[in-house]
Amino acid sequence: MANTPSFSPYATTQASGLFNSSTTGAIQGLMVADPAARYRLSIGYVDQEETLPMWGGVAVSERIGRIPGMGASVNSGTSPNNGRMGSALKRATSTTDITGFALYDHANHMVITPSSRAPQAFPGNSIGFARFGSNVRVPVPADPALLNQVGQLTNGSFGWDFQNQRLVAGSSGSTIPVRLLEVYETGGLLVNYDQTTGSLNWMRSDDPKASSVLVLIQL
Repeated sequence: MANTPSFSPYATTQASGLFNSSTTGAIQGLMVADPAARYRLSIGYVDQEETLPMWGGVAVSERIGRIPGMGASVNSGTSPNNGRMGSALKRATSTTDITGFALYDHANHMVITPSSRAPQAFPGNSIGFARFGSNVRVPVPADPALLNQVGQLTNGSFGWDFQNQRLVAGSSGSTIPVRLLEVYETGGLLVNYDQTTGSLNWMRSDDPKASSVLVLIQL
């Protein structure tokens, strides 16, 4: 008995002139659409002490927020903590303080300029993020060496390169709690930050100048 049918049971046709669209790849820091994951999105703000802007796909360290009291200075709008802004987010610097990743989702107030076409949030600006354990799936940059993980188990050992902001192979005592689900060979968009000019722009993951590949992880 054959283990496959002699015809294609899933063949479909499309009448001429109808709309048809397809997509490929993904965008760094923009979580994969999921009816459940949308409720896992959290909103914070870039810490005032950050020296660089923040963008989607950056590893963050969430700090405990402060809700203002009901004093006269709060009601008059003169309190420095007037209003609820959420948690302050800093760039994570080690596996001991990383709590999740910044996201582009609902990035209504992020800044785009003629020289920086990728959205960015500056100190004090709001930005979305997802915590570890949220099950959010988000594309992030990765070391090209992780291409050899294709076909392996998703729950491997992975770490984070805090200098280059990308996923790397994990080492003893230096791992983060994520699953590696997919590797995008083509069609991905990475964020490229130019430290000399301070510009932030998109770069295709298959561009010869790209030093990272785009992968999909689950937090």
